[in-house]
Amino acid sequence: MTIAFIGLGLMGRPMAATLAAAGYKVIGFNRSQVEPPAGVALVSDVAEALRGADTIFVMLTDGPACESVLLDEAVRPLLAGKQVVNSSTISPEQSRIIEAAVSKAGGHYLESPVLGSIPEARSGSLQIMVGGQEADYHAVLPLLQVLGKPEYIGSVGQAAAIKLALNQLIGSLTAAFALSLGWCSARASQWIALCRSCVRARYMRPLSIRSSQGCWIVSSITPIFRSSTYLRICGYSLARPVAAGWIPISLWDYSIFLSVAWKTA
Repeated sequence: MTIAFIGLGLMGRPMAATLAAAGYKVIGFNRSQVEPPAGVALVSDVAEALRGADTIFVMLTDGPACESVLLDEAVRPLLAGKQVVNSSTISPEQSRIIEAAVSKAGGHYLESPVLGSIPEARSGSLQIMVGGQEADYHAVLPLLQVLGKPEYIGSVGQAAAIKLALNQLIGSLTAAFALSLGWCSARASQWIALCRSCVRARYMRPLSIRSSQGCWIVSSITPIFRSSTYLRICGYSLARPVAAGWIPISLWDYSIFLSVAWKTA
């Protein structure tokens, strides 16, 4: 089987390399110039990547980026008979628009947003939420299992919604934890003791604190997730509730994060 992998950024790069290491032929395309990941044949034209591919993985920045690549007039005819697996974090509405266009072109579409970061992409231990036709899910299941632990959620849009909800939850927990750290620091309290208490207390172990506990304690961290990316994801998460006339409690966490992240994005 030949895989076209579109988008070789922070996540796409290790994901493509993981598929290549599993023995699949992977042809990669990126919109900007990059070094090819290990085992991946890099081409400079998206159409060239798609022509010989059976399955097309997509890991791009946002919905407009996905549309600009997949729905280009020169690309659409090449989608016929092919399976598109879109791992980009986009809104449910954007995913449904792309699904409709891929289907009209004669292709098959799955959304497969992932939870995890670069280490999980390298080790093949991502959490993968999948939305689309169940038959398509089973057809690409062996590929998804190379990348991590896939779970079939339902129709297109449902997996995208779950992914945004989880990102919003992690971000809210991080914002709340930062507020607690500030509270302790302002009162000359031992904030390291707060970190250790959270680690020890089982009911206070949100994912973001568990995965970063060593970094919190030594007060240093190497970021692998851009604040600008989180701001965009929060925008997806909040657009529908605000449009419906109600404001979720998490908007308070978002506003705290926004005030800091906007300066560093």
